[in-house]
Amino acid sequence: MSDSMLKFYVPDLHCGGCVKRFTSAMDKDKTQQNYEFQCDPLKRQVTFESESVKSIPELKKQMFEAGFPAYILVDSKKMQLKEQRDFLKRIFVSVIGMMQVMMFALTIYMEDSMPQVWLEVFHWFSLFVTTPVLLYAGKPYFISAAGALLRKQVNMEVPVAIALIVAYVYSFIGLVHGVHTLYFDSINMFLFFLTLGRFAEWKARYKTTEASEALWADIPQTVTVVTDEGDIEKELTQVRPKDIVLVKVGSQFPIDGEIISGQSLVDESMLTGESEPVLRQIGDQVFAGTVNQTQSVQVRTKAVQGATQLGHIQRLLFEAQDAKPKLARMADKVAGYFILRLLILAIVVGGFWWWYDPSQAIPIVVSLLIVTCPCALSLATPAAIAAALARLTQQGIVVAKGDALEKVAKITHFVFDKTGTLTEGTFEIDQVKVIGENTKDSALSIAAALEATTEHPIGKAFTHNRQSNDVATDIEVLPGVGIQGVYQEQSYLIGAPDIVLQRLEQDNISAEIRASIQAHLNSAEGITQLLLIAKPATPIAVFNLKSKIRDDVQVVLDELKPHGISLLSGDHETAVSTVAQSLGIQKWQSRATPASKQAYIQELQKAESVLMVGDGVNDGPVLAQADIGIAMGQGTALAKSSADVILIHDRLQDLNIFISTANGTRKIIRENMIWAVAYNLVAIPFAAAGLVPPWLAAIGMSTSSLLVVLNSLRLLKWNKTD
Repeated sequence: MSDSMLKFYVPDLHCGGCVKRFTSAMDKDKTQQNYEFQCDPLKRQVTFESESVKSIPELKKQMFEAGFPAYILVDSKKMQLKEQRDFLKRIFVSVIGMMQVMMFALTIYMEDSMPQVWLEVFHWFSLFVTTPVLLYAGKPYFISAAGALLRKQVNMEVPVAIALIVAYVYSFIGLVHGVHTLYFDSINMFLFFLTLGRFAEWKARYKTTEASEALWADIPQTVTVVTDEGDIEKELTQVRPKDIVLVKVGSQFPIDGEIISGQSLVDESMLTGESEPVLRQIGDQVFAGTVNQTQSVQVRTKAVQGATQLGHIQRLLFEAQDAKPKLARMADKVAGYFILRLLILAIVVGGFWWWYDPSQAIPIVVSLLIVTCPCALSLATPAAIAAALARLTQQGIVVAKGDALEKVAKITHFVFDKTGTLTEGTFEIDQVKVIGENTKDSALSIAAALEATTEHPIGKAFTHNRQSNDVATDIEVLPGVGIQGVYQEQSYLIGAPDIVLQRLEQDNISAEIRASIQAHLNSAEGITQLLLIAKPATPIAVFNLKSKIRDDVQVVLDELKPHGISLLSGDHETAVSTVAQSLGIQKWQSRATPASKQAYIQELQKAESVLMVGDGVNDGPVLAQADIGIAMGQGTALAKSSADVILIHDRLQDLNIFISTANGTRKIIRENMIWAVAYNLVAIPFAAAGLVPPWLAAIGMSTSSLLVVLNSLRLLKWNKTD
């Protein structure tokens, strides 16, 4: 999130239909206010991101006028505890009321042996007990329903509020006129079971958000900033780029930055999944959320809060939760229409029973309104998606686009990059072949200076050969070719040998040198190679780099055997063919440029749905082109920004976990939808026929929603055998 992030707690943001109404109302002023927002109905929160929110009171006023009273969220844990206390208070009041009224009801049911005067007394006692229970425990439903009706809309609480009011008014009028069939006991039971069910649902829904909340849970909110005047304690929100922060032993790094003093072992398992701590020293990058284990260090701030790598991950989670698959949009639309038609049906059924048997009309209408509330239908998809995202986040898999879960079932072809994807993301320089009068040390220094700014795994192989004074300027990354820049006033180019050779002015190179370069290239079967030249036409050296195939590759490919598999790489033919043959991949392409990779995917998409896994600059366009693009966690920023899914822990086997969870999500959503639709199809005729008393309707409605949420929670521990 950006530094101007504002979080609000919105109690009436219950479901997808609420989000749709909120978005529709707020979008009217969105361009004027210049803010973006994301809704999280599972936590009933709205997060605004803007550089220029003109006025928080004005923003709150807009939300209130839209029918969604909002409160600034300073501490989500405190708000969660407050919401829990409110639930428990309403449950306590309703259960006490239910017990008292049921005691009176038992005596009323024995009316044959009860004097008339005492029957009247117990009925009035039931009224006096029910009234405060209705006003306190039913207050959230009345406020929400009234807000919707004032906006000429209907929400989930409208039929609930109507049922409560109708039952109460009917019972009150009946009491005044001496009617003995009253529903004070049903009102109390309904409020108890409804509130209890909503509380259980609320607790279950919060479980699905714990993974994203845990990302920031232990990061210190107060930090020590080192200044010329001494150390100053500041709130994390006040820290700015270039501030120097002191991070003590045992603390999490609160910011992304560069160590400028000290060295320490750092636990980076939150971001990489590796349990072994890594030595970080002066000049090394450290990231928010990782843990300083052995010595205090000073870090120059590069990014704070939402701008950090951890903040980027959390933003992707918010965006994925906010994205609505087609099935979710359809469910919200159906639920919206359903409520209006339910109210019409209640009028029709009530009219029939008023004609046929007036004494049954009110309880039947009340039961019908309660039992058929489509809460389960609206929760069917968002609850499952939230649980799946939580499960994947725990595994180090960040879904950047929510519809990726829905698309997996349609994938028929998997395309892999080689370097950093099928092979390990680290390289070692195996051999340096200098050409002409150049030296090995000078060749390494030039290459290290050119590769210093790249994020690609190949470039990182030269890190240890770079000296502090090895600085190149005018660096330009040429996708599919290599890197060019100026070092000590000379222009150089380093990249794939075949392509670099094509750029040489061949007439200026002696036959002996050309033969020497070609001989060295031909002697390196299956090895990744780079050719360094001084422009325009002076070859300097050929570098042989080693990187072994990942240990988990074969397991992943075995799982994907029923589908098509391709390998695309910018590396030379011998290196690509060696990897393809060892893994049994029949379709492969070497010397692939971004354009040729994209063209390959487009050709496949004429008949198939394609999932692409990559990690390099070359892979950015093709990841965006594929139906689902997946980036390895150690990949470049361009690859990750273009991806639908990021494997943070850089484990290829997590691809299988993602596919399994996505298929499981689809299965759970289908089960939830079938249950929600079947429940309403069965409940409506039974309630309309007078076979469901109001108290049983309350239990049925609460249970149906709770079952949907509990079924979705299965995804938190999903495995392929489920």
